[in-house]
Amino acid sequence: MTTKKTNTNTKVEEVNLDKLADLSGEKDTKSAPTFKLPSLRVNGKTGGYFRTVLKPDGSLETGEDGKALLLEVKNPTGIILRPRKSFSFIGRDFQLFTNEGGNTQKANFVVFKKSEGKKGDVIQAVGQGTPAEIKTQFPELKMTQILFFLLDTEAGQELCRLKIKGMGLGNLFDYWKEFDSNEHFFQFKTILGEKSDKNQFGKFVKTTFKKGEKVKDLTEVKKNLEMIGEKINAIDEYAKERNDEQEAMIKVETNGTRPPASRSLDEIRESMKELNGEEAAEAVGEKVKEVKEEQDEINVKDIPFG
Repeated sequence: MTTKKTNTNTKVEEVNLDKLADLSGEKDTKSAPTFKLPSLRVNGKTGGYFRTVLKPDGSLETGEDGKALLLEVKNPTGIILRPRKSFSFIGRDFQLFTNEGGNTQKANFVVFKKSEGKKGDVIQAVGQGTPAEIKTQFPELKMTQILFFLLDTEAGQELCRLKIKGMGLGNLFDYWKEFDSNEHFFQFKTILGEKSDKNQFGKFVKTTFKKGEKVKDLTEVKKNLEMIGEKINAIDEYAKERNDEQEAMIKVETNGTRPPASRSLDEIRESMKELNGEEAAEAVGEKVKEVKEEQDEINVKDIPFG
């Protein structure tokens, strides 16, 4: 019997997995990457900080009434790790909302319209652009500042999204000015507070910020910032690919031109791609579900500002 010898000197061809993945087209079958975290905010009517609760699968925990389960957080402190933002508007017959995006003036946002159709809710992409561009197209949009916040708890530190909107935004912008040019906000504890105020719409409670002690050990800060960066990069890359596809589709449907920024919502072309709620939620990183969760957390009618 003859035994065939194996040539141990044969060079194994190196395989570029990323290139093969592109060739395979598998990205078209994968779900959008998501980053599910509990949200933390002040109750704009009665005061107090409340945190949502997530199930092990990342979905929102609800109470017997079907609304989001909220846990009160007394005297909240933590570390601001990274700011992001989104835009939204809740009207009588429709809602506008965007994906979560970067905190720069060049960041790109896709604007979605949610309305009731004959077969249920319809989610429709109606525009996209930088913050300035989408505000020109849809001046009713209001910004929410999203802070990745390492919340101090009895069990340790928990990463969550701290959401600041309305009159609390001014306090946040003032807070940024308290840091010297050689200081970073993640180097210090942030003490969250609240302040009652009123305007033409009535009384409300807004978030306040106070600079706390300097963080001695940045191990957890580093670990969480790296994890946040990886998650956001994956989401942004996915969103960019879908945005490029949407841009190409718009140019085909409008003979190479973009809808004028001055056009109102009702004038935006109805022929733009319509998505059902499930598909849209995937396309914008579960943002559709987040909008509903926000409605469940706090009665929108009780909030005197957008």
